[in-house]
Amino acid sequence: MAINFPPTSGQATDGSYTHTSQGITWAWDGTTWKAQGVTGTYELPIASSTILGGVKIGSNLTINGDGELSAQTGASVNCFSNIAVSGEGTIAADSNSDTLTIAAGSGITLTTSPTSDTLTIASSANNFGTADVDQHLNTSTASANEVLSWDGADYAWVAAGGGAGASLQSRTTAQGTTANITVESADDIEITCAKTYVLHKIQTNVPAWVTVYTDSGARANDNTRNYTNDPLPGSGVVAEVITTENNPTQILTPGVIGFNNDAVPSTTVYLKVVNKGVTTQTVTVTLHYLQLEA
Repeated sequence: MAINFPPTSGQATDGSYTHTSQGITWAWDGTTWKAQGVTGTYELPIASSTILGGVKIGSNLTINGDGELSAQTGASVNCFSNIAVSGEGTIAADSNSDTLTIAAGSGITLTTSPTSDTLTIASSANNFGTADVDQHLNTSTASANEVLSWDGADYAWVAAGGGAGASLQSRTTAQGTTANITVESADDIEITCAKTYVLHKIQTNVPAWVTVYTDSGARANDNTRNYTNDPLPGSGVVAEVITTENNPTQILTPGVIGFNNDAVPSTTVYLKVVNKGVTTQTVTVTLHYLQLEA
């Protein structure tokens, strides 16, 4: 703190001219003021932004013998000393200057920006989109109303069948037409139907005798039988009807279960159709059935 000394012009230089300030007496020797010792008490004021004064060592501060102040790292900053992850070991800081290292796991990329002090965490795994699902499930091979199945090696799409969790089939029809045949003459035709089925009705557009078989061999063996004779049991005859002008549709009650008996089962149904009309003509046969086997 500055001391305001009085004027010295014309004053004694033998030390008898004195000035006391803040408890200390000063003597003028003709050249300078010299302190003569403490002649009173002085209390150092508390320092502020406008007053020179004393300061105290507070929390997180240290002072050495040379009067140097040091601040402890992290002072006055809210921080964590431990990082806990459920089910994992706790990460504990070993010191105020310890460093936490963040590592990228599988499918993760880490990008740091020292300029903006940011850490970006992103997925590096390939996105599995709709196209990937379609390819995985082989949807390109699927047809309408088919269901997904597993063949032991890959996914496959098959016709919906019965059983728990599967949708039921609806009744439907299948149709075939003979060549132009004379009255009482026969023609063999095949209709694509189902491997196994329930036959509900047989319908023709003109009077006819229609016989349904399990396979072509059964049909050939039955070639000479007259309609007045019943087929033998186990001969491969599924059903037979005779339609008329007044009754072109024959209902089968109860429904008749039929099946394809080829070596490799197919959806082919074998028929023999005899023209029972009055003129040479084609005969169209419609089978009303319910599919039982995919």
